[in-house]
Amino acid sequence: MELSECDALVDPAKSRRLREMVNGKHADAQAQRSIAAFEPENRFDLPVESWLELQQARRIIDDEIARITSFFPEGRKNSLFKIRFGTLEEIRTMEIQAIFKRLKFDDKRVNLSRLRKINYHGEKIS
Repeated sequence: MELSECDALVDPAKSRRLREMVNGKHADAQAQRSIAAFEPENRFDLPVESWLELQQARRIIDDEIARITSFFPEGRKNSLFKIRFGTLEEIRTMEIQAIFKRLKFDDKRVNLSRLRKINYHGEKIS
């Protein structure tokens, strides 16, 4: 006589309720941990609203840069981006408003008035 593992009666991939039971309890905790790990602390003592706007602006900038470079050939992404816009380091030292202007982003997605004189890293620029 041979023992084999018992399979579930319903495949979790086919049951929405079973997936919710298994993943639902752990998904919220994992999502909050991953957000906390991704976003560093507010180390420049910015107001909470400004810090949240900065995080949103950084996500938009990173996503749009990735989208722009996806159109370039694989081996020449950085050099073609540098020719058109400048290096990533130069861009990240600029004010958020200047980054949006240089990369021609829609500035209505972020409240840029709160991000005056702040660069990509959250440092105040005089």
